[in-house]
Amino acid sequence: MPSRKAAPLGVVARSASIERPRVHLSVVVVAMPKPKKQKREREVEREMEYEEVGGDAFDDAEEAPPASSSAADAVTVTGAMVAAWRKELLRSEKAATLKKVVGAFRAAVRLGDDEDSAGSGEYVFESAHTFNALIQLCLQEMHGILRRHVAGGAAKLEAMPKTRSGVERPDGCAHWKKHQAVARSYLLHAILFLRKLSEPAMTLALLQHLQKLLPFALTFPALCPKLLKELLRAWSAGPHECTLVAFAQIRVVRLPQFGDCGRAIRRAIPRRVRAAPRNCAPP
Repeated sequence: MPSRKAAPLGVVARSASIERPRVHLSVVVVAMPKPKKQKREREVEREMEYEEVGGDAFDDAEEAPPASSSAADAVTVTGAMVAAWRKELLRSEKAATLKKVVGAFRAAVRLGDDEDSAGSGEYVFESAHTFNALIQLCLQEMHGILRRHVAGGAAKLEAMPKTRSGVERPDGCAHWKKHQAVARSYLLHAILFLRKLSEPAMTLALLQHLQKLLPFALTFPALCPKLLKELLRAWSAGPHECTLVAFAQIRVVRLPQFGDCGRAIRRAIPRRVRAAPRNCAPP
C-alpha cells in the first residue's frame, strides 16, 4: 500500500482542527489614592476661603464700648474738659483720667458708626473743635503719657526694661498690669483709626504716632497682624511721605518677636503689590 507522506514539520493538516483555549481577560481599574495635601497648601486654601467670605473685616468686637441706654447717659466732652485732661496727665499719673481719655478716644474713633449719634458709647462731643482737640491730645502726648503711667513716673523711665536690641518692654514695668487693658484698648483703636483715615496729613501724623507705640505693640502679639495689615494698606495707597513711614514700621513689625504676622502678610501683600506701582511712578 502506498505510504502516506508525512507532513513537513510546522505544517498542520487542514482536516485537523485544533481548538485553542480561550483566555478571558478582565481589566480592573484601580483608583490611585490622591496625594495628601501638605499643611501649607491647606492653610492657603483656608485663607482664600476666608477672603471670599469677607475676612477683610476689622475684628474688634471684643473692644466694643458698652451701649448707652439713652443719650442722657453719655458724657458730653467739652473743650474745657479736654484741656483739663491734658493739664492733669502732663503733670502727674492719674489712672482714672487716663481711662477717661482712652474712652473718649475710643468714642472718637467710632464716631459715625452709629448714624444717629454724635459719639459712641459713654462719650459724645459737643463740637468738631472738641473732637480735634482730643485727637491732638492723643497724637501728641499719649505716647509719653502711657510710658510714664506704666513706669510709675517720669523718674523711672530710664529704668524701663529693654530687649537686647534696645527696644523698650513696657510689660516689664511695675505698673504694667494696672494699665495693660487701657494700653491695649488705645493701641487697638489707634489701628482702627488708621484704617478709617483718608486725609494724607492726618494719616502721616497717626503713622508717626504708631511708630512711637511699637514697644507697646510688642507686648500684644495678637494685635500685630492687624497693625501690619493697616501699615501695608497705608504703604500701598498713601502719599510718598506715608509710604516711607509705613515701610519703616513694616520692617520692624514683621520680626518674629512681634508675633506670627505671616498670615496677615500672605493675605494682604498680593493686593498691596498690585496697587503699589501707581505709588512708585516718578512724579
